[in-house]
Order: sequence, then structure tokens, then C-alpha cells
Amino acid sequence: MNQDLTIHESAILDPLSNEGAEWEALVADNSCSGFMQSLHWGRFKEACQQTVIQLIIRKSGKQIAGVLLYTCPDDKKPTIMLSPYGPVLPYEDPLLASKCLRLLIEKSEEIAARLNVLSWRIEPRIEGTGPKLLQEFAGGPVNLVPAETLYLDLSKSEEELLSEMKAKCRYNIFLAERRGVTVKEESGAEAAKILYELLEEAADRDDFYLEHQSFFDALINNLMPSGMLKLLIAEHEGSRLGVLVLIIHGRKATYLYGGISNLKRNLMPGYALQWEAIKTAKAAACLSYDFYGYDQFQSPAHSYARFSRFKSGFGGRAVRFIGAQDYIFMDKLVDNIIEFFKDIPQKTLQESSSI
Repeated sequence: MNQDLTIHESAILDPLSNEGAEWEALVADNSCSGFMQSLHWGRFKEACQQTVIQLIIRKSGKQIAGVLLYTCPDDKKPTIMLSPYGPVLPYEDPLLASKCLRLLIEKSEEIAARLNVLSWRIEPRIEGTGPKLLQEFAGGPVNLVPAETLYLDLSKSEEELLSEMKAKCRYNIFLAERRGVTVKEESGAEAAKILYELLEEAADRDDFYLEHQSFFDALINNLMPSGMLKLLIAEHEGSRLGVLVLIIHGRKATYLYGGISNLKRNLMPGYALQWEAIKTAKAAACLSYDFYGYDQFQSPAHSYARFSRFKSGFGGRAVRFIGAQDYIFMDKLVDNIIEFFKDIPQKTLQESSSI
């Protein structure tokens, strides 16, 4: 059935090579994938001590599908493989996509046996219900990336985007401008330090989890040189008021991180940052702006409740994806069940059987 298709496993490609550029174009053109399947993101995850494996499927020598697999192998206990925004499949051709997925599953089973992996979690950006080709997968217990987000259509003019915002949001954008808030792109050696300092201040105030500074050092070092990451800083009279991390991959832009200082919050730097990020994405020929995490119902208990109220002011369309999907490697599961019972003292088993 798959005689016309070949699959190859390797370490991730060099994004500057011809093959690497072909992969980047494949991911960028796939509406159900995104930047977390890019080679630059893979390099970033390697810098964070994760093992990254690339699978590529070719047809007549051309790359048509594949996936980046992220994992942290552990000899002592089983782990999982993760593919946020993956796998990259030709979803527009269900039969071909199904063949490709079967090859990926077969190859991932070999990897699972080698690396003590129990399951493979994927998160393609598929809206609505999952396609039939994912019938061997089941909903995962945890989404690694938000299953709901807010999209802005960047094919619209700046005037149209402004007109579709809530009045208060539009007012705050112009207020920041009138009061002299400026936004600049930071790309110097101090970029990671500036980013972390502002995020840390926001995290302390708003009580949200923040990764270690080494995480952001790796993020900046691996994504900024390619132009994939842009760091925007809001300033006023020499004071840094806020920061925003914008990811641009293909025709998609994503607001990944943001934080506002305790200084001069009445100048609305957060609105200035978002508006500048939207304009930057448009200038880069992006067609969509992803606010990355949103609750359209703005439920008080939702982790995105406060952020969603802010994001909703910019207009856009709420989008819900199928979320995490898990494939369980049954042979590995059975092996671990057997090992589990081997470790239980026989006396305990006898006592439990008499209950």
C-alpha cells in the first residue's frame, strides 16, 4: 500500500540546508501545523535538554509529511513522546494522509521500544471534531498547547482591524500613543535579560508560572537569529513598561509571551504592544495573528480568564481545536504492567486476592 512512500528517521535537519528549507516550507504551508514543528523550535528544545527526532516521509523524493518528536528518555520509568502542532500530514488528501500516518505510527513504535516510551501525544491544529484518520488515537488528558485561541484575520487593513475592535480597546491604543508610549524591536545581546526581567515582574504580580531564565536564553538564542522571534519592548521616557514575544512562521504570527511592568500601567503599554505586534505581523505578510490561548466564555475559574478579557477587545474569531490526542503503544504498556506486578511482593498479591 505504501510502496510509493518512504520514511526516514534522523536527528533534526539543519534549517539552513536545502532539505531543511524544504521542511520549513512544508510546515509553513500546512494549515494544521505550526511553528512548534519548525526546525528552529526543534533546536530550541534540544537546548532545553530534550531529545528531538525527525521523521520525514517522501514521495518521489519530495517531502510530503513527517513530524518532530520531542521526548526526555528515562531508563528507569516510561515516558511519552510529544508532537505539538504535529504531525505534518497532507490532510487535504485523506487517503494519502492515512497512509502517511500509518508509516509514522509504525516508525514511532520502533522508537518507543528503543526509548521506553509509553505513548505518543499529537496536537494538530484541526478545528471541530477529529478526522477519521485519527481513529486510533484517543483524547489526551492534558493539552500542551491551548485548544482554544483567538485569531485575527490580517488580510484586513489596519483601518478595518481598528474598526472591529471594542471601543475601549481602540481608545487605549490611541491613549498610549498620545501619551508618548513607543514600541521598539530589541535584538541586542541584552534581549533575553530584558525579556526575563519584565516577565518576572509580571509573574510576581499576577501569580503565573514562569520558566527559568535559561529557558528564555535558549528561546532567544535559537529563534531570534532566523527572524522567527521578534522581541517588542514598550517604553516611555526611558522606562521599560512591557515586553511581547512575537513568533512569525510562514504566514502565521503568534503572540507567545507578554508581560507588563508595574511602572506607568495607566499609559496602557499592553495595548500599544499588541497593536505594534499586529502591524509587525502584517508587514511580514502574515495572514493570521494567533493570541495563543483564549476562553471565549471568559469563565472566572478558567486559567485564561483575565487574559481573555484583554484579548477579546481586539476582535477576531474564537477557534477551538481537537486538542491533545494520544496513541498508546500497547506492547510497551503490557510490558510495564508485567514489570509493575513483578515488583509487588507475592504476599501482597495473596492478601489483595482474598479481599
